[in-house]
Formats: sequence, structure tokens, C-alpha cells
Amino acid sequence: MDEKKPKSNQIFNEVRYFIPSECTEEVKEILKQEGAKKEFYISDLVTHVISDMEDEALINEAKEYDLPIVTQSWVTTSMKAGMKLPTKPFSLQKDGLFSGIIICPSQIPCDDLDKLWAMVTYHGGTCQLNLTPSCTHLVVPQANGEKYNAAIKSEGKIKTITPSWIVDCIKSDKLLDELNYLPSESTDTTNSSHDEKDLESTDDSMTTPSNPSLCTAPLRTTDSRSSAFTSPATTESRKQNNKNEKHEVLEVRETPVKTEGEASHNYQFVENNVSRDEACAVKLEAQAIEEHAETTEDRNEMSMLQPENSEQSLLLTGCVFVVSDYQDCMDHSILDTWIEVIKSNGGQVEPFYTRRCTHLLCLNKCGKLYHKALADGKKIVTAHWLNDMLSDKKMVKPSNPLHFPVPFPYKMPECKNLSITVTGYTGAERLLVKNMIFVIGATYTGYLSRSNTHIICKSSVGDKYAKAREWGIPCVNAKWLGDIVTSAKVPPCALKRYSVFGEDDDLSANMDHVKDLIGAWANDPTVPDNTVDIKESKGMKRKQAEVEEAEVEESQTAKKQRFSNSSNIEMNSNTPRVLFTGLSIGKVSTLMKMLTELGGVAADSHRTCTHLVATKIIRTVKFLSAISIAQFIVTPNWIEESFEKKQFLDPKSFLLEDVEAEKELNIRLSASIERAQSHKLLKDVQVYATQNVQPSPSSLKEIVESAGGQFLTSIPSRTMLRNLKNSKTKEGKPSLIVVTCQEDLELCDTFTKCGIDIHSTEIILGGVLSQELDLKTYKVKFK
Repeated sequence: MDEKKPKSNQIFNEVRYFIPSECTEEVKEILKQEGAKKEFYISDLVTHVISDMEDEALINEAKEYDLPIVTQSWVTTSMKAGMKLPTKPFSLQKDGLFSGIIICPSQIPCDDLDKLWAMVTYHGGTCQLNLTPSCTHLVVPQANGEKYNAAIKSEGKIKTITPSWIVDCIKSDKLLDELNYLPSESTDTTNSSHDEKDLESTDDSMTTPSNPSLCTAPLRTTDSRSSAFTSPATTESRKQNNKNEKHEVLEVRETPVKTEGEASHNYQFVENNVSRDEACAVKLEAQAIEEHAETTEDRNEMSMLQPENSEQSLLLTGCVFVVSDYQDCMDHSILDTWIEVIKSNGGQVEPFYTRRCTHLLCLNKCGKLYHKALADGKKIVTAHWLNDMLSDKKMVKPSNPLHFPVPFPYKMPECKNLSITVTGYTGAERLLVKNMIFVIGATYTGYLSRSNTHIICKSSVGDKYAKAREWGIPCVNAKWLGDIVTSAKVPPCALKRYSVFGEDDDLSANMDHVKDLIGAWANDPTVPDNTVDIKESKGMKRKQAEVEEAEVEESQTAKKQRFSNSSNIEMNSNTPRVLFTGLSIGKVSTLMKMLTELGGVAADSHRTCTHLVATKIIRTVKFLSAISIAQFIVTPNWIEESFEKKQFLDPKSFLLEDVEAEKELNIRLSASIERAQSHKLLKDVQVYATQNVQPSPSSLKEIVESAGGQFLTSIPSRTMLRNLKNSKTKEGKPSLIVVTCQEDLELCDTFTKCGIDIHSTEIILGGVLSQELDLKTYKVKFK
């Protein structure tokens, strides 16, 4: 406990990352120790995608969420630097100014060499000390030396330039003509002869090999050479300051070689086994942290900004909130952040509903607390409203569909087969539309394909709109989506209300659907009215009448063509419902196409899956949840070979076997699945988890409920705890299991005083893998 680094000093304590494929154990350990939190799919929660694989589908999806895709070296190098470095030098997307350019610097002083190296790397280029045929540019201040002569012999394949070309390209943000930056010939014959003498005295002097690989020997530079980043006018002053000779290393081996008299600190990164790219990235961060520091935007509406001034801090004065629903679907730490933000803005948060509460913050209209608050005339809103209001620094009435609790408890079953894309919307508007798609349970795609069922359009122009019309895909405005969110019904696409594009209010909520909620705001003079009046004007009534009378233009034949497959799938209980875990996004995309052609479907969650596809036993929430539900856990070969045979093959021939993991975990996967199919591991068992356990309480809830257990979100009363102490299920399992972590031991007093055993989360995680509860091994012992 004493060695644990405080959260405030953890490098990645604000990072939520997604890794589409496996990463090294070193990277995993660093992320865990430094406070990063893992997400299991790309969403608004994610701040970074970490991958060394160039996957076009992954890059496109990350772009949709404005996420940086970094290599694993970003993690390791940040650790060595002791700070979170900018992502640009480590980006997987090669789209920088110097992308595709390989630069070999020569005759550059060590200090300036680091700066040049950092600038080139930061802007997407590559630097190397070897002059090889793959190099595109040789950076040299003067037109002499072995590397310069070798570059000239390349007949223009390797361009020679001065360091000023690098600087000026960055300033102008474009690649400039190299002919304007040719190095000038040296007029210092003394220096020249001195260089030649040094070349003759070395054993590793350059020879011309039979293959075109260009390599050079160590070259000693004289103290008369000016800095690569100073003008000729400063040369004389530099001569006086540089009394000790500087020695450049021209690489002939894997690691730079130090020559006699070279200051050891110039190549300290070699001794520490840090690559030159990493060392320069570290130096870049230290020198340009103010200019290039990475700004991490929290894409989760749940993590709101702290107040910046006294005006904002009084925004919620007089507001008394009580929170419902969110506790069951989010990390406790995020909920704590909400409470802090509300209080810092002048509001109050009550743990229970009372008459003094003014606002109910909830997800849906299905809870008892919602109906109680509605009857009492309280203002009922969602976290989306709270976030938007605090971001705008202005108290406003709820206006868009996500500002109001939805009329369904979870995602709508009617929408699970919808595949929706968006065009014309940008920034916050696009994010709002994507969030609405997610809320109703449909699938969002960042591209248009024939498999899309709908496209949400801001205007009736553009390639996406034209192609959708050509393919017969319904084109509707955002009102169609908003009406689904607020009414829990999927209206016909061809109503005139949804075919008028470019209106200013297409992202506003339909007030007919939320008039019972907006009424609480009607008599509040302190809040400006940014919503449509509840009372309909005659024009609105006429418009509504037109909508009601509008004929559906879309033919029934076209509808059947688009939805027949999904309808048949739902009726056929033998249809495989497949879930994927531990695979790259590109691999999943390929397998999904095969699965669809075979007549299978992607399971909307682990709760409905019949087959889990994985390449190995991996402790993701999907795997740990699906093992209690899925009939089969198979390898991707099942889909691939079934696709070749044009029919689903027997999955028993493709069952996942991970001998190494099974040996390490002391399980037999096939036996675990058999036990899960015959009896739920946690049937009649209640599980409570303290707030800082890993995986998070919300993830643990999915695993527990999949195994047949009940997950508790609050501590039972002492009376109930005493009753549960000796209570057992029919199978002899304890009726209550409490799991905690080292950080939360002090939170377990209530349980220990009642004689309840405390365990680590391994009792659940290891338990579902083996489908057996080990009540002794994972029991926490208190001193």
C-alpha cells in the first residue's frame, strides 16, 4: 500500500483506452499501474485507441469518434518520460507533414540533432543515422563529407538539403522546394583537410559495397562548424563557446558508437536502452509542452468540467438533485465526479428522494421514483441535460430528446436490427444523433452500405444522400430519430414530417411526447425558455394533420426486401446469434459479412448470444459473461469454414481449445460450459462489490447477472446482513458474497461486524471460468 503512487501523480489517470488486439504484458502493467481504465469497445468513453496494427476499419471508426490511434511505444515512452506525451509522434495514422519521408542528418551538433530529430518525428517523418537507399533526404549544413558524396551519387534519389528546409516546412505547414535549400560548399580548406585526415585514420572508413547500401564511418567534425539552427552570423560566437570538439556518429551498427572525447550525456539514451525516436519524443515534450501538449477531451457526458469562475459555480444554486437509475450502469467513481461537479456549481445532492428535492436525474420513465417525482411536480432530467447546461454555462430548459428520460427501460427490441448512418451533421449535432442511435439500440455505422436500413440527413444534397436514394434506403431527418427516443415507437419513414430537411428544430424534442415533463418548468421565471410552447398553434395543428394523413410512399415490397432476413432470423430459434471478443475490428467485420450471408446474426449483447467467437481464453467482460450463457465458444474457423461450405457446420468441431491458459487457470473450458448449461453458478446468490474493485462494479454486474446472480447496488441493512450471515442456497452456497479490493478494505466494516466473509473479485472472475465457487482461496484475511 505504501508503494502505491497517488492518483494525482499517475500518468494515465485520465486515460480510457481500447485495445483491439493483444498488447505486451509490459504495456498492460504500465496502463494499470498508472491509472488508465480499459474499455471493451470504441465509444464516447474512450480517449485513446492503442494498436500497432494498421486496420482500415479501426482507423475509420476511431476517426468517427475523433480518437487518436497510438502505438504501444506511446505508453512505454511516456512512462520513461514521467509524463503523458503528445500522441502525434506515436500516431498509427501516417498523415503528418513529413509522412513517408526518411531523413538522414549529417554533421549536425548533438543538441541540434535531437531537436531536428524530434521535429521530423513529431510531424510524421522518420530519422535514421544510417544513409541507406531508403532515405529520401540527407540533411547537411555544408556540401562536403562522405554522406554528401554518397547522396550525390544516388542521382537525385536522395535529396540534399540544409536544416532550414525542415524548419521552414513546419512554419509554412507544407513541403517546400528542396532546390532552394541546397547546402553550400565549404570554403574552409583547413577543416576540409582535417576531415580527410580523420577519414584516413579510421579503420571503418567507407567502402563501396557491391549492393547499393550506403554506410559511413565515424566522422570527426571540427569546432568551427556552426549550429544547424543558427545563422552564419552567429558562427564566430559559437566558435568561442565550443572549445571542446564535438563528434558526430555516423551509424554503421545497430546502436550509435561514441568516439573519444564525446560527452557521455549526449548519448545517455543509448545506455538506458531507449531508442532514438523515443528519446527525441521525450525531449520534444520537455521543450514544447506548452505548444504541443495533448489536450484530452473527455467524450463521456458523465465526466463534466470543473467550474472556472464564480459565475459558473453559482449556476445550480437552489437546485437539489437526487440520482436514480445511473447507479446501476456506471462506475461509482464517475457518479462521485457528478456529485462533486454539481456541488462545485452551487447545487446539492441528496442520497434519498425527499420533498426538498427539486430535480430528479434519471435514465428512463420506468422506475417508481420517476412516477413519484412526476406526481410531486419535480423537474425530471437526464445527465445529457446537466452536461449541456454546464458546458454552455447557462441554465436552460430541456430541449433535445436526450434531455428527457426515455419511455423504455433498456434499448428497444424493435430497433436492434436497424443499421443507421448519418450525413450532414457535424460536431455536437452529430454526437447527439449518434447518441440517440445508441440509446434506442440501433447500430451506427460511419459509412453508407447496402446493409444500412436508414440514413439520417440534415439536407437533401451530398453523395451519401444521392446513393441512399439510388439504393432505396429511407432518407429521414433527425426528427424521426427523436420521436423514437421520446415515444418508444418507430413511425413510418415516409411521413412528411420526416422528409423536410434543413429545418432549425430538427434536433428538438417533440413537445407532444414530453408535455408532462416540461410542465414543471413552465412557471419558473429564472430559466429562459428555449423550448417550443406546449400549446400548439393552428399552424402546428395543420402540420400535424398533414402528417397523420400522409400516405406512405415506401412500397411494402421494398420493406419486405430490407427486413425479411431479420424477421426470419427472429422467428427461427435455431439461428446462431454470435458474439465476438478478442478480435480486431477488421477481423470482426470480415466474419460478420460471412455470418450474414450464412443467415446468422450478431447478438445484441452477451445475454442473447448462442455462440461466442474467440481465439483464446481472454478475461474480457464479454467472455466472462458469455461463458455462462453461450451454448458454444468457438474459433473464427467455424464461420470461415462454414462460409466455404455455404452452410453452418457443427460447432462442436470448432470448440475453442487454449491448452496453455486452461493449464494456467486450472480449468477445462468444455467442462465449464457444460456446468453453466446445466445450472447457473450464482443462482439465488446476491453479490455486493465495493466502489474501487476491478473490473468496475458496472462490469462485474454484467458478469454476475449472466451467471444467474443478483447484483446489489447498496449495502443491505444490518438486520438483513445478520439474516444473510448463515443463509445458504439449495446448493449450499452463501446467499451473499461481498467482494472488495485493497483500496476499499476500510469500507467493509459493516460486513465484518456482522460476520460476513469478504473476498477478492477473483471469486467471481475465476468462478465463472471454472463454473465453481472457491470460497477459501480468495477470502480476504484481516489483521
